[in-house]
Amino acid sequence: MLQDDHLLEGTIGDNIRLGRATASPQEVAAAVTEVGLDAFLAGLPAGLDTPSAPAAADCPAGNGNACACPARC
Repeated sequence: MLQDDHLLEGTIGDNIRLGRATASPQEVAAAVTEVGLDAFLAGLPAGLDTPSAPAAADCPAGNGNACACPARC
């Protein structure tokens, strides 16, 4: 099933926590690993604290959807 994913303003970590605002840092890390974003985030200077932009303007091509996906995990 195709989905139209969007990043909201804030950080990548904020977007991941949209699914559960009370997620612990360990739960967020587990979600990141589960969807295979750990290597991508490790390549960003601020990791989960990287600012996100509407429509993933700052994410390399194709990674906007990947960054938004863990919010549903």
